[in-house]
Amino acid sequence: MVEQAAVLIDTAVTERGVVVSVAGELDVATAPMLDAALVEAVRHHDAAVIIDLAATTFVDSAAVSILIKVWKGLRVDERALVLVAPNPKVRAVLEVLGIDQLVPIEPA
Repeated sequence: MVEQAAVLIDTAVTERGVVVSVAGELDVATAPMLDAALVEAVRHHDAAVIIDLAATTFVDSAAVSILIKVWKGLRVDERALVLVAPNPKVRAVLEVLGIDQLVPIEPA
């Protein structure tokens, strides 16, 4: 588990894939922590990467850039990236930026 003032990131392996749960704000200060967690998830697991955003309160362009980078890398390996349970504010940001057109967004 990785923790910084505004964010908590945890990783767990399930039958669906590796789940990276994010609680708090994903911004320019905390996005590198998300990047590190996702790099490890991709490197050490061959399954889909599922990002649980249920407890994520904010995302900015730095975090979205990381999502796009991970999505592109997983596509090369024919693996999936799935976003789960973003709150309405986070989902709105993802939709405005077109992330929902690239990455499936599922309810909880």
